[in-house]
Amino acid sequence: MSWFIKSQVIERTIEDIAVDYGQGKEVPPEEETTLYNAINKAVLSNPKVSESMAIELGMTRDDLSTDIVGFVLNNLEPFDPSKSGLNTYVSMNTDNYIANVYKGIHRQKRMPSSGIQSLFDIVYEGTGEEPPVSLEETLPEDEPSIEESLIYEDIINKVKEDVKRRDDLAYRMLEMLLEGYTEQNVAEEVGISQPSLHRKKKEIIIPTIEKYF
Repeated sequence: MSWFIKSQVIERTIEDIAVDYGQGKEVPPEEETTLYNAINKAVLSNPKVSESMAIELGMTRDDLSTDIVGFVLNNLEPFDPSKSGLNTYVSMNTDNYIANVYKGIHRQKRMPSSGIQSLFDIVYEGTGEEPPVSLEETLPEDEPSIEESLIYEDIINKVKEDVKRRDDLAYRMLEMLLEGYTEQNVAEEVGISQPSLHRKKKEIIIPTIEKYF
């Protein structure tokens, strides 16, 4: 008698992928893309993510949805499928993001005289979180003194050197982010998916920046 073993392909649900991503586990690129698209679809289905809302926040609807997707991806660690589905979790985080943006909508972005985007923006824009006071106080004013500018540039250079030692790709990403490129532009330029960019930002760039403050 001959025996045949029939292999069974177990399909992973989007919730399975989200849990692994949130826990920092290795997720295949195709699953990252699937996760990104699912979250983006859920974000765009939220009536609050409207063209009028985007205009009020000074951006396009695509830019708004991209920022919210990044926020959700960076906050997937607490996601528990036994408590809620992914769509519900995305909806909750979308509401939180918009509420937090409204709280800080009148806060002016501050740019160093060199025109390089501030580290404040790199770390916290798109996360919906408020920065620690110690971080905000280190940023130059609209017209920083020469001393403040030199201190700020020194911090930037230390962060860039540290990131470069750890990961060349993350360094390229940081360079472009500091120059004011959007995350979408950066992802396209370096040839990675936006979920992979968010992972690099969360695991390498943000911790490196925060340790200097």
